[in-house]
Amino acid sequence: MFALARKTKTAANRRKIQPRLDVLEDRTVPATLYVNDNWSLIHDIGPAGLSVGDTVNNSLDVGAHRVTATFGTNAFANINDALAAAHTGDTIDVLAGNYTGNVTVNTSVTLEGANAGASAAFGSSRGAESTLTGGITVNASNVKIDGLKIVGGANITSDVAGVFFAANSQNDSVMNSVLVGNGTGVGVLSSFNGANNNIKIMNNDIGNWTTAVYNQTNSGVQVTGNFIHNNTAGIANDFVTGATIENNTFVDNQEAIGTLDSTNLEAHLNNFIDNTVAVHNYGGAMVDASFNFFGTTDKAAIDAAVVGDVSTTHALSMTVTATTRVFSNGDVSLVIDTATGDFTLTLADGTTVTGTAKIHNNRFEIHEHDHDHDHAAAKFEIHGDLTSQSVVLHLQGRNHMNLRLDSEI
Repeated sequence: MFALARKTKTAANRRKIQPRLDVLEDRTVPATLYVNDNWSLIHDIGPAGLSVGDTVNNSLDVGAHRVTATFGTNAFANINDALAAAHTGDTIDVLAGNYTGNVTVNTSVTLEGANAGASAAFGSSRGAESTLTGGITVNASNVKIDGLKIVGGANITSDVAGVFFAANSQNDSVMNSVLVGNGTGVGVLSSFNGANNNIKIMNNDIGNWTTAVYNQTNSGVQVTGNFIHNNTAGIANDFVTGATIENNTFVDNQEAIGTLDSTNLEAHLNNFIDNTVAVHNYGGAMVDASFNFFGTTDKAAIDAAVVGDVSTTHALSMTVTATTRVFSNGDVSLVIDTATGDFTLTLADGTTVTGTAKIHNNRFEIHEHDHDHDHAAAKFEIHGDLTSQSVVLHLQGRNHMNLRLDSEI
């Protein structure tokens, strides 16, 4: 018998069946890093006491969501240390507690406190705060500050500020935060000639500063939903190109809104309450301050509340709330509270009609009947969907017409 020779693989054959190793691109998954002033040591790897590599949790924080992390990796005792370890897209979760110092943000991250996502606007309720006594300098674009309490501010480039946007930082936002001043400085400050474009200041409580929000030489600014109170100036706008100031409540400011040499400045659906001046245009294009509540509908009183070239048409007769919708077309406007149904309709001839609409599943109906059959211009019907961008007003009588009213929001 002949033994069968065992076939062996040559080196060439072996190379053919070896797996191929490809170099993968560097991918960084966004992470959450935690900051706490009250970590509890769970596992001490030495030396004794809290040190890098120890396992910690926040069990001493009553009522807080439980966090277990590694100290020095994703758990830190101060905000700047966490920021130094962060990468683009990361979230720095500052747990409820007290922190001090001037925080510097050099990376595109989200810096959030215990009240992230919870509005700080007028009448809002808050939980335990993540309180920073000091200020924040933003040196990067696409930074989001959400749910912090900032007290006093810090000396930043010779100015005291709660939040300072350094030159060329854009698309940044400050929201759902409380900024408390000491009677001086600026709550949120832009750089002069810093191109801090497309910034958003939303749903904050900003009070007791020289200026609550100071926009300078930037564009695409949105200041919406804030409670701005007890400041010398509420929102200052110098050489700004395009700013939307909407749904804010201004209380007890010497000047609620001021502007100098700015263009496309629109201020709508704001409440002006007990301010010395509501809007002051020191020079430049007209400020469109239509559809605001000035605490009165008396034209002389409203004219006395503004200085310079300011349009105050369609002054509202009721306080703006989160459920207020405004629809308009020319001199005709409808203001309706989507929660209660209370409405005010103003017609082109100055006639004002108030009442309560019927609302069901976001659909609403308003009927004003002419019981005297005199075909008055005020006889009307309105049917609409509160989630839509327009409604139709049907006028009856001698001024019969259908008119589409577009949303102002």
